[in-house]
Amino acid sequence: VNKGDRVTIILTSTDVTHGFYLDGYDLDASITPDEKPLLRHLSQGNKYVEVPDIKFVANKEGKFRYRCSRSCGCMHPFMIGEMVVAPNRQYTVGMGGIIGVAIAVIFTSLRRGGLRNG
Repeated sequence: VNKGDRVTIILTSTDVTHGFYLDGYDLDASITPDEKPLLRHLSQGNKYVEVPDIKFVANKEGKFRYRCSRSCGCMHPFMIGEMVVAPNRQYTVGMGGIIGVAIAVIFTSLRRGGLRNG
């Protein structure tokens, strides 16, 4: 994902209770079969809240590990992954383009005005 992107994670389980913990974002969730996920932000206390999905803004660049945070069976140690948040280059390039066009318009206007007066 790019920095500033809104991320939505949809958790489902058809077998046992699973968890989802995302390093760096203080997100901890739990999902049981056929139930809505329970989510808590660790920085806001220990209270879990039922949510339809997990939504957050990827506001930090870097690599962030995620894992199942509930012991769920023999494959539990392998339920890991990584979310990579890249710099938002589209924003930077877009702003550079806008500034470049604005400078070109101003320069052209000044140049045309200078030729008429001279």
